[in-house]
Amino acid sequence: MIFATRLRVAGRDRMDGSERPARTGPANLPGFDVPLEFESEIRASNHLPELRICTWNVLAPSYALQKSFPDVKPEYLKISHRRKLLYEVISLLNADAICLQEIEGLEEWQAHLVGLGYATAFAQRPGRADGCLIGWLRSRLRCVDTLSLSFDDCLAMQQLPLSVHSRFARKNVALALVS
Repeated sequence: MIFATRLRVAGRDRMDGSERPARTGPANLPGFDVPLEFESEIRASNHLPELRICTWNVLAPSYALQKSFPDVKPEYLKISHRRKLLYEVISLLNADAICLQEIEGLEEWQAHLVGLGYATAFAQRPGRADGCLIGWLRSRLRCVDTLSLSFDDCLAMQQLPLSVHSRFARKNVALALVS
């Protein structure tokens, strides 16, 4: 199962608090340090094929506001500038599966990912312009099923007081892919 969630890519990630050195990502992505935790142990003990999964919050255009990012030049917040850079990096990552959050302009994203050999699934945030997208390389993975989950619906099922529900209801969704 592939599930989109946030991922720590540096620092103290081991339970004993010790650090593993980061391994530099592709040479054409300078400064892109990604530790591959327990890579050698997994390969030695399980003989499993390598699977590269990436997750990225791409900052939806409706949230890329100058007031939210006052130290960023306005032209850098424009999707016309950012989208080509995002597409370039995604192409270079060579991920088997990619989990993207805050996706707006779904048709453009799907067209780009299909051109790279991915199939896609999407979960729209209710009442919002963005959502979550999972793309998987058709040559490496197959999708058996997808699950879309509204966290607000989960809150509503808990029979919580209205004050609690309204505090935590944020129209967030999750998307899972069973492969």
